[in-house]
Amino acid sequence: MSASTVSVHPHHPNFLDDELAALTLQLEELRIILETGKGKHAIDNPPDTDVAFTHYQVELAEYHAVLHDQRFAQSMGTAVHTDGSLIEALTSRDVLVHDDRSIALNMSTTDPDIEAPPAALDLELQNNYENWISSISGNIAAKSVVDFSDDESEAGPSMTYTERQANTLKKLSTEFECVACTNRVPRAFSSTSRPATKALYPPKCCRQPIPLALVARHMVEKELAAFQLAQIEYSTRKKIYCSNHDCGLFIVPSRIDPGTQRATCAQCGTATCAICNNAHHQGKDCPDDPLLQETKNLAQSMGWQTCSACDRVVELRTGCNHMTCHCGAEFCYCRHCYINVCEGCRRNRI
Repeated sequence: MSASTVSVHPHHPNFLDDELAALTLQLEELRIILETGKGKHAIDNPPDTDVAFTHYQVELAEYHAVLHDQRFAQSMGTAVHTDGSLIEALTSRDVLVHDDRSIALNMSTTDPDIEAPPAALDLELQNNYENWISSISGNIAAKSVVDFSDDESEAGPSMTYTERQANTLKKLSTEFECVACTNRVPRAFSSTSRPATKALYPPKCCRQPIPLALVARHMVEKELAAFQLAQIEYSTRKKIYCSNHDCGLFIVPSRIDPGTQRATCAQCGTATCAICNNAHHQGKDCPDDPLLQETKNLAQSMGWQTCSACDRVVELRTGCNHMTCHCGAEFCYCRHCYINVCEGCRRNRI
């Protein structure tokens, strides 16, 4: 269980006792809740609430063990820090007694086989002991900072148990795990209720799509609307997105006028051409319209002319070459030029 850095200050001696008491009460409440619900459902099909309570009970038990071990370690460290001077004095006296005895034995015998104990060894043991005492004392003097985090090197401010729980929830894994099949689903989908890519749609559990009816009651209105919009978006073959670069929202087919191919964004109201995905052409034909291209190819093969003002195709069946388009522009049909500059037309047909 990952938790925040906890700083145990000397002026809060009952800090761990309060934490352990609070955890003990929570564990007792969970035990009562789980025992009360026994026999009310099938053993192999427990309700989601019981599964959640069981997982939470395991987490609290693990944290309870961590705090218990911490209190035991702190007790040992405090004892060493408090009795360190006395232990050091007793050990120094024992070392002196051992040295005096060795010297006495060496002076009281003339046996050449008896040699004094090596002084270097005694000195090395003494130095190691003194270093150990110094290290323990230094750690205790540093206010017994206990760090549960792998990526933090400094102790943070003291926090209550509720604050640490909230901070821990923010640092949870970025994946959820299904309690039935241990299938892992990225949090990005679950938190936004809209898959970032089509590869994540539809959401699945045990490789089977999850019906929206099963999860809709767990969503707020905004999340449900985003999910339903994603359903329409990823099931639409030709997708139209808002041409406004600051918006880019998907435009549902119901907001597209089939006659003018005008797609209106529900968020910013921008009109987008449903043919080329650019801004709507406001009364003009889209140059990428395949039907328009076919019409122009037909007009060219049939010798039809096009109005130079509005690009409307015009066919002359009877009458003179003086053409007046629906847009009000006038031109000569024989050479597709304006009537007042045409020099090749016969005057009797004008």
